[in-house]
Amino acid sequence: MGALMGGLLDGKPSGPVAGDDEGLLSGQEGAGAYEPPISIREPHPGGPPGHDRGPVQLDLFGAVPFRQRLPAAVPRPTAAERVDQLAEGGLSQIQRERHVTIAVTETKEGVRVISSSESKLRQPVLDLLQEGEIPVNGDGHADVTGAKCALSLGLTPTGVAASRPICPDCARYLRLQGISALTPLK
Repeated sequence: MGALMGGLLDGKPSGPVAGDDEGLLSGQEGAGAYEPPISIREPHPGGPPGHDRGPVQLDLFGAVPFRQRLPAAVPRPTAAERVDQLAEGGLSQIQRERHVTIAVTETKEGVRVISSSESKLRQPVLDLLQEGEIPVNGDGHADVTGAKCALSLGLTPTGVAASRPICPDCARYLRLQGISALTPLK
């Protein structure tokens, strides 16, 4: 198998050349011939010699196997949106009625600290955590617990969103620490 470089296979054009309606530059017979992406067989790393993964489609212009491309970046939800997702998906109706609060603490480092007004996060909330989110345990209000735990982890908290309005005492603590309240205050 030859090297695939810049749309060339073994140094020859591997498909129609842009602006080459007759296929003359690419050496193709017939006007405007279309050639689908090339399928090759890729070796399976760690497998026995001769064992492969099967056909892999290559993009001739980027020369990158399709399956190795990263998906389009999905915008990260805001902390307020994320705390709503966690509360709706991770807390039962009874827990929400009993005033269990979930908080998402944003940090300068990009890590999010997830906390609860209960002493620890419940399993349904833990199951919803994503990459870059750290669960923390602690007693007290979720917003202050998240901020204090972020500081103790050596992170720099910048804002806190809570699933219930932030009480005046917690708002005061956040303000004195220079941390923004990202959801409504009580």
